[in-house]
Amino acid sequence: MSRKRRKYIFTETAVIGRFRVNPNKLPRRIKLCDLEDYQYKITKRGRSKRSKTEKVHYLDYLYNEKLEYLLHEKAEEDRRLQFPLISEVMDRWIAGREATRSRLTVRESTDLKRYYLMVNDDHPLCDFSPENVTHLIDYFEGIGNAPYTVNKRLQELQTFLNWCYKLEYFDRPIKIDRVKVVAREPVTLSHEDERKLVKRIKKLLKINKSVRYKTTYRMQLRSYYMLAFTGMRRGELINLKLSNIDMKNDIIEIRGEHIKEGREKDIPISPVLKTYLEKDLDRRKKGEVWFLDSGRGDHYFKFADNLTAGFKKHLNKLGVKGIKPLHGFRATVASRLLNEENYDISHVRDLLGHSDIKTTLGYKKKDLPKLREAVSSLSNKKKKKRKKKS
Repeated sequence: MSRKRRKYIFTETAVIGRFRVNPNKLPRRIKLCDLEDYQYKITKRGRSKRSKTEKVHYLDYLYNEKLEYLLHEKAEEDRRLQFPLISEVMDRWIAGREATRSRLTVRESTDLKRYYLMVNDDHPLCDFSPENVTHLIDYFEGIGNAPYTVNKRLQELQTFLNWCYKLEYFDRPIKIDRVKVVAREPVTLSHEDERKLVKRIKKLLKINKSVRYKTTYRMQLRSYYMLAFTGMRRGELINLKLSNIDMKNDIIEIRGEHIKEGREKDIPISPVLKTYLEKDLDRRKKGEVWFLDSGRGDHYFKFADNLTAGFKKHLNKLGVKGIKPLHGFRATVASRLLNEENYDISHVRDLLGHSDIKTTLGYKKKDLPKLREAVSSLSNKKKKKRKKKS
């Protein structure tokens, strides 16, 4: 028969408690008190010796208090072991997106994971809390991100949390509040800005002897015509195939799994764009697949940011400030159609592919003359009372 293990171990200076919380592990030995505290107590009259019964009660109290803490700690550890770490779940989420989303979207998801773990450290998914979101917002604002950019990051996190709920990692949906954004008038390009931009790109294309630079400027010129005369998104431009340009029917088909919100659409080809495309498509090499093709059947720009950087440099050289390099063309198209040409807002929404007409309304500028006319009609003069006829 095995000898019964002692509950307490007495040393020359302390009393040690033996705790078997986990049956699969060796008992833990934790100090309960000093030997002097076990033998003596402090009273109003001073230091006095504990009785035998008091010693037993004192040690039992200390032991049970520590045991309760250890059991709670073990229960918390067992609970966490049942749930995967948030880094592991994010890896599964990103791996799934690689098959159905664009490279830019996958990179944004990967960036979100990196930022989140940098700010909050790794933790079980079940421990996700609003504080984690607050820490993330504080970090983004601290590095100078604009509210719009912060909300874009938060939307990516919201997409991840929705995915987790769909796969039943959470028993209820989790909603993230966005930061407040001040609505501003959209910044657009003037006709003169566009004329200078095209002139600069054509000049660089002509004087440069480097094949690499000439190809880059040719891609930028292609991008300009497609963006400035269709209002398509940069992701749609990067993933536009030559087979989706229907010159017979003057239609550009936006198709594929990479389009935003899964909204397929057809964009009419304008006369100016058609004239450019007829010349450009005739110069294409055999085997090209994409509108911005490297010449070998693959993408020339791996990410839209590479194209954005080139246009940003051109705009800076021309002194055009405060405009987003690629989205600026989309904003310009929307603004001109709504404000200069006065086209029906529903038609502009269909062209841009907005799911919510409120987004399209954001490009509608205030009619200042009409507002001035309305304000002028206000008056604090009292209306003259009509005299009653006798």
